Amino acid sequence: MMTDTAYRIRPTRWLVAPDADLRIFAEYGYSVEIDDEGGGEYVRVRSHSEETAGEHSISIDTKPWRVLRAAIDAAFDEVAKYADTEPVQLGPEAFQPKSAEPDQTVHFASGSEDALPIGEDESRHSVDTDDRRIEEQMRWQVKAWQSTGEKGRSSEAMAAAFLSKSTFDCYANDYPRDPDDFRRCMQLLDAAPLARGYMHRVADMGIVWAKLVDRWPEIEAEFRRELKGGTGLAPSTFGMMRALYE
Repeated sequence: MMTDTAYRIRPTRWLVAPDADLRIFAEYGYSVEIDDEGGGEYVRVRSHSEETAGEHSISIDTKPWRVLRAAIDAAFDEVAKYADTEPVQLGPEAFQPKSAEPDQTVHFASGSEDALPIGEDESRHSVDTDDRRIEEQMRWQVKAWQSTGEKGRSSEAMAAAFLSKSTFDCYANDYPRDPDDFRRCMQLLDAAPLARGYMHRVADMGIVWAKLVDRWPEIEAEFRRELKGGTGLAPSTFGMMRALYE
């Protein structure tokens, strides 16, 4: 029997459900829980829907989780690309070869007669491909930070915004409240420099976030200046943040 042992509360189950119905077994909710059947702890995700109860339950070990999460994020991003796209109805004429329009402008590279023509559509496709490549590199930088970086509510909220094209209203109140919070957010941007090009996603999380993003360069510059003082204090930065939130 244990004596003089300190006790603490450990959360082992979370409910994900609509705001309109936050009962433990809400019909359209999900439960995320830590379980252990003797072989070590793992995470179980269950759907509460009567139609899927017992069928849609998955168990996830700790080792593959980060890769699984990356795959799930990528899948939802892919779904989001076509969420508002209307299906195209193609008739037989769509499969007939088309000749170039008489007024179509064709450009050749480097004056070579054998060079492939580069039209407006091809140029746009090249730009889109470059944008997707940069975004993919940014996502990997953020995911690397998630594995090794110092995290807090505000920095994790920013990471979630960078990794998704959706707007996360649930993070509206998770903005950094003091210089220490801001430091973790700044470290995220230092670890994932490409994410600076996607700060508009952070601004979309809420009004306060939008104000912060608008003044971010100024606040960051002041914070870095104060850090060089070696005192570990940043009163000027704190004052700028407080003034912004009032």
